[in-house]
Amino acid sequence: MGYLANFLQEVFVTQCPLGWTCRCEERVLSADFESLLGYSPRADVCLENEVTSRRLWIEFEISRADPVANHAKFATAHLFKPFTASDTFVSMVSSHVARGRRNLLQA
Repeated sequence: MGYLANFLQEVFVTQCPLGWTCRCEERVLSADFESLLGYSPRADVCLENEVTSRRLWIEFEISRADPVANHAKFATAHLFKPFTASDTFVSMVSSHVARGRRNLLQA
């Protein structure tokens, strides 16, 4: 992951809203499922409300060759371990991602 993504993670941690916890590189699946699938989907940032347990899974896409790869990993993970109604997946896409690839993320 690049410098900008690391910087954004640090800012989320240091500026975490009151009543929320912030974790970086948060595992989405258990190690057993990761082994089965052959990859380990992790959210760049996961914010969790301490009272309601609402989680915001945040993924940064900053100038990647294949920006939809993480979305596919999260979708596949959801098949094996469905997110709850209180989980939200948020994708933050840099304008530096080529327009055609960026459009794939907006579908």
